[in-house]
Amino acid sequence: MIGMTITRIVLVSALLMVLAFATMAPSEDGCPACIEISAYELYAAYEADEVAADGEYGGKWVLVEGDIRKISQGSQGILYVTLIGGESGGVQFIFDKEDAEKLDNLSEGQTVVLKGTVKGKDLDKNVLVNGAW
Repeated sequence: MIGMTITRIVLVSALLMVLAFATMAPSEDGCPACIEISAYELYAAYEADEVAADGEYGGKWVLVEGDIRKISQGSQGILYVTLIGGESGGVQFIFDKEDAEKLDNLSEGQTVVLKGTVKGKDLDKNVLVNGAW
């Protein structure tokens, strides 16, 4: 009985460590915990099965490569960089207004690799990602 309890504690501890590692912020030397994926692949995964894609990518760190479709600014200075993911939708990175200077060198059509955590899909057919530097 005590042996089973200890085994359960060890298994739960190991599971918590794995979950913590999977959602931890990227390190300064890159993004070892990040999933590397193209904008087309991430968008296609959400188009095919949103629930499965949320299970695989939701809340996780990603490095997404793609071509910039649009750079825009929303209310309260929120910045959006949308990568081409499909004909009508894409992967939209959301940045705080404090990141404006870092986005100055970006232009539509440019191929980039952006980093962030996946939020899910919105009603406008975009996969949303909280951008990070």
